[in-house]
Amino acid sequence: METLIKDRSKLKNYSLIIEGRTLKLNNSQKAVKLSKNQTKLLLCLINEIQEKQTIINYIWGIDKNDANESNYRQLVRRTRTILVQNGFHEDTIVTIKNYGLCINNNLTNSEPLPCVTSASELIIIPFFNT
Repeated sequence: METLIKDRSKLKNYSLIIEGRTLKLNNSQKAVKLSKNQTKLLLCLINEIQEKQTIINYIWGIDKNDANESNYRQLVRRTRTILVQNGFHEDTIVTIKNYGLCINNNLTNSEPLPCVTSASELIIIPFFNT
């Protein structure tokens, strides 16, 4: 996983930029300071690492502890909350049922993104920006 996320100092996708532990929305004044694990979560999502178990392994390490599932849900909830509190769209992080999460790449558009509702509808195209 470390080799997939090479330069952590400045990563971006079409809409979001992470500099250190600050998340910024492109073409906007919106920015938010993140915790270490929130940064790791968003680094995964920006790099299109979306599968729940892969994200858990990256953030907390490979561990068979059930606490990781609870930690994951709590991290996602807190990250969504802090993003909304700082002016980001409530659908910045989108849940892919029975699979994981993804970033809404249509953040600057006022219309909501059509959401993938299951892993069978998901097409993953690897695209890593550094």
